[in-house]
Amino acid sequence: MATGEENFVVVFTADNPLGLSEALAVKTMLESNDIPTFAPGIDSPHLYRTPSGPPCVAVPESRREEAERLIPEALENGSSAADEAEASTEESD
Repeated sequence: MATGEENFVVVFTADNPLGLSEALAVKTMLESNDIPTFAPGIDSPHLYRTPSGPPCVAVPESRREEAERLIPEALENGSSAADEAEASTEESD
């Protein structure tokens, strides 16, 4: 995958075809750290109407190592937020 002069490499692939929320969390966190991303199906949904596999996120090859260090943090934060939301729902029932 290439945009402009630099190749993009996939740094995250969701565990299943429905992992869009995970991919979106990773994409958002990387972009908040000034790492450009490309996520087929998120960035260009009109080009990817039929899912062809789990959602993924790609970054410029030169930013790969930095992105790979940050991704576990995004996944942990996303999991913690989901747990907190579930707990607050249970408390209000």
